[in-house]
Amino acid sequence: MNMEERLFVKNFPPGMEIPPALVKLFRYQASGKYKYSGHFYLYDRFWQKEWILEQQVRSDFVQFGFDADGSVYALWIYYPFALDSAPVVFLGSEWAGNKILANSIREFLALLSLGIPELGYAVEHQGWEKEASERPETIDFRKWLARELDIQMPKDPLAIVETARARHPDLNRWLQDRTGLPPG
Repeated sequence: MNMEERLFVKNFPPGMEIPPALVKLFRYQASGKYKYSGHFYLYDRFWQKEWILEQQVRSDFVQFGFDADGSVYALWIYYPFALDSAPVVFLGSEWAGNKILANSIREFLALLSLGIPELGYAVEHQGWEKEASERPETIDFRKWLARELDIQMPKDPLAIVETARARHPDLNRWLQDRTGLPPG
């Protein structure tokens, strides 16, 4: 494990197994492939964001990625999930647009294969699921996902988001109850 990978691993709670798919994605990104999906990036040595949330709430999230505006993608461990099966949430940079995106990291990676800029915000707009990128970098990423992780671009991305939201508590209400902050 090189130094950059050690920094990435520090984002995860001690003793919790990092989803193998995220480790592989980190290695993919570290090989110089940075523009594979919209403005999404995994945490790396260049970007470590400080949380605005208190430790009590922060401990229920594992940040693993970010978007161009500083919004965060995290695994929500409100229940004793293995990280592989924890829901993926989007926490908006200005506390706006917080939402559940997927039931697991694998579902999230399938959504990421669409190559949609600012995916976390995009899912609230009509027709977002039909805006898949055809950029060469995104096509290469899809091929890599299929080859390395057996993950395909979803035929019905909207169903992934809707199913995830139906299976988990209301994220904004949960955050409001825990922090006292208004819904995002």
